[in-house]
Amino acid sequence: MNEHELHQLVLSLNQQVENNAIQSLVMRNLLITLCNTLTTAQKQQVMAQMRTIHQISDRERAVGDRQQLAILDASRREMEVMLHLIA
Repeated sequence: MNEHELHQLVLSLNQQVENNAIQSLVMRNLLITLCNTLTTAQKQQVMAQMRTIHQISDRERAVGDRQQLAILDASRREMEVMLHLIA
């Protein structure tokens, strides 16, 4: 792959990341809005599911590289903010 092709690939990937970020933001806002219509018990179930999905296991921490763990930790912090908005 030559330098120009690599540059185009990086630009394309960056555009995809931006699109995914926008989609994620919209889905998070929708999730928060929809959760506001749920009962307390239903909210608790959704919140438990979110915590399980975003849990980082000890094994992942032991074998994961620092950059990947930093990304997972950031995702977990974002989820905690969502939980606060849902509760």
